[in-house]
Amino acid sequence: MKIITEQNEINTYVGDNGLYFNPTNKNLSYLTSISPIDIKGLEAELKKKERTQIILGSLYDPYPLIESDLGITRATLELIDRYKCGVTIFTKSKLILNDLDILESISKHSKVVVMLKICTTNNNDMKNIDGTQLQDKLQILAGLSKLDISLGFDVSPILPFLNDDINTMDGLISLAIHYGCDYFMFRGASIIISNKHKEAVYHALDDNYFGLRSKYDSIRGESYVIDSPKAKMLQSYIDGAFTEESIVHDMETIIKNISSYQRKHKQLSFV
Repeated sequence: MKIITEQNEINTYVGDNGLYFNPTNKNLSYLTSISPIDIKGLEAELKKKERTQIILGSLYDPYPLIESDLGITRATLELIDRYKCGVTIFTKSKLILNDLDILESISKHSKVVVMLKICTTNNNDMKNIDGTQLQDKLQILAGLSKLDISLGFDVSPILPFLNDDINTMDGLISLAIHYGCDYFMFRGASIIISNKHKEAVYHALDDNYFGLRSKYDSIRGESYVIDSPKAKMLQSYIDGAFTEESIVHDMETIIKNISSYQRKHKQLSFV
């Protein structure tokens, strides 16, 4: 099986991709087990490719805690830099700050995009939903904003009856404008609860948001997906908020922009 997909995506760590309760961090998480890719196999594939935009983290965050020990994502970025490709990274983790030097190196020859996963500016909700803190996000934004790269928000997860409201969007929109983001990707507001992880997810919700279980059960039925009734309203609100801003918020345009390769040319000096 190829490591680089036809869409030029690489998941440096792969595993069981489902929403579950993380008893260690007391939050909802997405991986129960992970394993790293084969770096030698990746290099063999990169050698055969023309310059392109590589996408990291489309399915799995490239910066799980184990990255601090294994350095698989860092090794991947070093290969991307060596073979003069561009990179787009989706992550929620401040571990990306360890790789600012490589991102800066890549940005000298190719486009670099970082899509920061962020779900709210409420610190308590952020800790409960994805196990990070607002201070982590601010540190990431401060570090990335110093580089010559494109920066965007991947607004997720937005959960029905929890953070699917105007106050959440206002906070995220203000933050995006303050840090000069190029993209604001709103994926909608829903939660996918498989039967395998149902009780674990409900356990986490009962601990932190009593009453959500009954709301989810009442509309879940046999479906794994629970959609927020506010999703369309929130999208309309976002569209209106950016009418006078240069931040791209149309999903189709965002995907096109962050997936396309852009080579940077060195400026000639005649001094």
